[in-house]
Amino acid sequence: MANTKTGMSYYPVDTDRYQDRRIKRLKKDMGCKGIAVYDFLLCETYRVRGCFLEWDENTAFDVAEYFGLEENSVKEIVRYCGSVGLFNKALLSRGIITSGSIQRRYMEMCARTHRRGEIPEKCRIPQDNDSEDTRDDDKHQILSIEQEVETLKSDDNWCAEIQHTYSIDVVELRKYLDDFRSLCIGDGKDHHQSIQDAKQHFNAWLRIIVTKKNSKKDVKDRSNRRDKRRSNILSPDEKKTYGDSF
Repeated sequence: MANTKTGMSYYPVDTDRYQDRRIKRLKKDMGCKGIAVYDFLLCETYRVRGCFLEWDENTAFDVAEYFGLEENSVKEIVRYCGSVGLFNKALLSRGIITSGSIQRRYMEMCARTHRRGEIPEKCRIPQDNDSEDTRDDDKHQILSIEQEVETLKSDDNWCAEIQHTYSIDVVELRKYLDDFRSLCIGDGKDHHQSIQDAKQHFNAWLRIIVTKKNSKKDVKDRSNRRDKRRSNILSPDEKKTYGDSF
């Protein structure tokens, strides 16, 4: 039976999130309460619907009540998040909290947990507004798939981390990256929103590939062990000799 649950019990967080200039601006202009409100709404987004959250008076009250803030203060912080691109501004004006990164991460988590991930029509991000969700550092650096893969290959620290995580060597990793490039091109995807997005996409894809490969290897090993044990047993038609010494 398919898993129809939409909310998530957890969500992955980028370790360099505080290097994002939008987060830095939020902290500078709204203080730590701005970070707290943003993080609270992210958790609620992934927990309740997975890819979006209804933004209304009740939601504003829940956040304000939790942190002991004024509701108008919470609303100001959320508007600010929309203005700097942490939330999609166009959809926020229609009472929906979401972003391109939220939706991409949601779909990746659905793939890993074998859920049927689908973004509702009402909260799909318009193509002309999707660019506002990219990081400031990446806005003016859109690379092709070929350039992205070469950039990943040259990132020694990231490559070492991937090799350690999946117990593969550098030759295997480079082959997987080439396969990933071919997959993206075959799917008509000519670039990602950022290098970080490309890394997340590759990591989610590689996890599925390696898991399937290891599963097949386990089945083959068990079959080989079973055949080996059977080879030590005399078949009914095999001639038996009792003259050998024990």
